[in-house]
This record gives sequence, structure tokens and C-alpha cells, in this order.
Amino acid sequence: MDRIRSLKRKAQIILPKDAAHIILHCDITPGKTVLESGIGSASLTTILASMIQPDGMVFSYEMRNDFICHAQKNLEQSQLLDFVTIKEKDITKGIDETNLHAIILDIPNPWDAVNYAWNALEIGGTLCTYSPLVSQMEQTIRTMQKHSFVDIRSFETLQREMIVKEHGSRPSFDMLGHTGYLTFARKVP
Repeated sequence: MDRIRSLKRKAQIILPKDAAHIILHCDITPGKTVLESGIGSASLTTILASMIQPDGMVFSYEMRNDFICHAQKNLEQSQLLDFVTIKEKDITKGIDETNLHAIILDIPNPWDAVNYAWNALEIGGTLCTYSPLVSQMEQTIRTMQKHSFVDIRSFETLQREMIVKEHGSRPSFDMLGHTGYLTFARKVP
């Protein structure tokens, strides 16, 4: 958590409450090969690289060079750059890697990369998308269904801290509410 808090932000990040679900539902463990698109400030990249080391690799596609430079600095500071390969590339134009364990898309139009994700994932691999809008989630799910993905599910994670005091406990009035919709799907033969 300290690595994430110390990152300098240039773009909106996937928060830990959502990243934890991505790690769990995509089964990100040491030795896995994962691709993400939309590196931003490298928050999720940092978490993914921490999980797949020492033998795994994270590939990250990003179209904006300024985000790449910023993310590289954050990854160097976190001492995780050795576990990440960054490409200045539009994932909606294709994916170079194959037999990927998981693909995570944090882009405005994830449906445009679903076909490429299907071809790049290993059998049993997971595709995850992060979408702030319901309309994005819906269009992505429709496209996933056309490509024979299974176990398609979407959800939103809400987080509320509990206030514990001597004379009683209650939920905080402040809540970390909507950040985005997570959609997961698996590739099976």
C-alpha cells in the first residue's frame, strides 16, 4: 500500500478497492504474464508487477508518451520496472503477445480490443475491463458475448469505513463510492 500512496499522479488511478478485485478475479500470482492497457500513473501496474514477480511479466500498452514517461518514473521509484515492458501502442489496433494469463483494459472503448484480447489470451485466461460508465460496460459485455467469452460478470465496489468509539460504532458518513464498473470474462475453448 505504501508503494501506491507514494506514486505521483498524472492521471486518475484504479484504486486499491478495485485493484484487489482485479488481482483476485484474474488470479494474478507469481510467474503469470499479464497485459494491461492504459498505464496512466502506473498504480495498477505497480500492483500487478508486485504480484507477478519474480518470474512473471506485465506488458503495458499506452498511447500517450507523457503517461509512459511519468509511469516509468513511478515504476523506477517502486523498484518494479524490471517486471514491466511498456509499449507505446494502441491496443485497439492489435496485441503482440500471446498466451497471456490475463488482460486488463482501462481504456474508454474496451469493446474495440475484445477481439484482440480473445486471440492473445491463453485458454482459461481472463479479460477484465474497468469502465466508469454503464454504457461502456454494456457495450463491452455485448462484444464479449459475441466472442464466446463465458462467465461474464460486472460489479461495482463500494467502500465505507467503520468508526469505532468507546460508546459505540457506526458506519462513516463518508464513503468511497462509485469509481468504475469491473467486468470479467473467461476464454474457454
